[in-house]
Amino acid sequence: MNEARRDLPSRVLMEIRPGADLRPATDLAASLARSFGSRVKGIFVEDANLLQLADLAVALEINVISRQLQSLDAKALPAEVARSLAAARRELAQLGRQLQCEVELQVERRSPALPDMDVQSNDIVLFSTPLEWDFDPASPAWLAVARAMAIAIPGTRIPPQGGAVMAVLGTELSTRRTRNLVERIAAAEQAELKVSVSDDPLSALLDLIGWSSTRPSASPRLIIGEAVLLADPSARRLRSMIGRPGCPVLLINPEASISDKEPRSA
Repeated sequence: MNEARRDLPSRVLMEIRPGADLRPATDLAASLARSFGSRVKGIFVEDANLLQLADLAVALEINVISRQLQSLDAKALPAEVARSLAAARRELAQLGRQLQCEVELQVERRSPALPDMDVQSNDIVLFSTPLEWDFDPASPAWLAVARAMAIAIPGTRIPPQGGAVMAVLGTELSTRRTRNLVERIAAAEQAELKVSVSDDPLSALLDLIGWSSTRPSASPRLIIGEAVLLADPSARRLRSMIGRPGCPVLLINPEASISDKEPRSA
C-alpha cells in the first residue's frame, strides 16, 4: 500500500440496528465511499439482551398507541428482527448498485451498548441510529471506536444538496491527514468547503452543530471536526449533541488511534 493510500480510509463500517431508518446512513456511507474509494461493510446488530428478555414470562413492553403495559410477544420479536434484517439487505444491495461494488453484511448478536466490531485504524465507523451511549473515554464502547480513523453520525434529516462542507479544526490538533480528508470530501461532493481554524475548536464545533440544528434550510451538507475533542473533560455537551445531530457529522481521528491519548485538561 502506498503512502497516499495509507492516509485514506479503506472501509466504512456501518453499524445497523433493527428498525433503523437506513436512508440517512446509506446516503452518508455512499458519500464517504465515493470520497475515499472505500468499500462499505454493514454490521447488523441483534440485541442479545432484548431477545433473552423476550423469553421470560414476566417480560413487558409499552404499547406505542395505548401507552399501556402488555406482555412482550416472544414470537413476534424475532420476526420483527428478521424483517429488519431483510430490509437492511435490500438497502445495502441498493447501495452496492449505486457504488457499483459489493457491500458485505455481517450479523452479530450482542449488546448494542458494547460495540464489538473489528475496528481497524483505517476504518470509518458509521452509526445508523442515534448514539445511545455516552462517549466516556474509559468505556469499552469508546475504546472500540477510538481505534478508527473517523466516526460518522448521520443527521436526523437529509442534508440539502447545495449545502457546504464545513470543518472546524484546532490549531494544535489539525494535521496534514485531517486537511487532506476534508478537502477530498468537498471535492468528491463538488461542494463548497468552509474551514474554520480555532484556538477553541470545542466551542466552535458546538456552535456550528447547534446553529445547523436551528437552520434546516441553510444546513451544511456535512460538519467535520476532530474526534480527540470527545475525550476532553469539558466535552459532555458535545458528546450529547452528536448523539442526534441535525445534519451529518464526521469526527476525524488525526492519529488514527486516540484510545491511549491522555485527555486534555479543561
